[in-house]
Amino acid sequence: MVAYLIMVMIPLKQQSKPVMTEEVATKMINDLKSAFEAESTEQVVSFAADDAVVAGRDLSQIKDMLHQAFRAMKKPQVEFANIKFDTEGEAKAHVTSDVSVTDNETGTPEKKFSGQMGFSLERRPEAHMFGFVNVYRWKIVKVESSTPMPTGL
Repeated sequence: MVAYLIMVMIPLKQQSKPVMTEEVATKMINDLKSAFEAESTEQVVSFAADDAVVAGRDLSQIKDMLHQAFRAMKKPQVEFANIKFDTEGEAKAHVTSDVSVTDNETGTPEKKFSGQMGFSLERRPEAHMFGFVNVYRWKIVKVESSTPMPTGL
């Protein structure tokens, strides 16, 4: 049994450190866009590390803001443009993008937010198999915006 666990754990540890590439970052941003447009607070927050700071706010404050935003908007749409990507070593990356959020409830888009946002990403361990194995995932640890984030939309 111990030999089997060792045979399973070693490959898992070696394969579990994903490399951040521009394609992976773009997919992450597109998945975040889809979660926002699905109006899912939990899905949006799942991209963030537990200690993430978004525009100076912690995750509990961001969850509250997202709940308010999703109540206020009936058909949110997010657009990312001019996406720029760079890495800082093997475990950190940065993505900047122009972001606009509109509500398309009436068929006429109403802009709710527009500005440049910067996303700091880190490869973070997640314990699995009762803590015997760490699987690494890329998480957003910080988001900054050139424009103040709206509170009530």
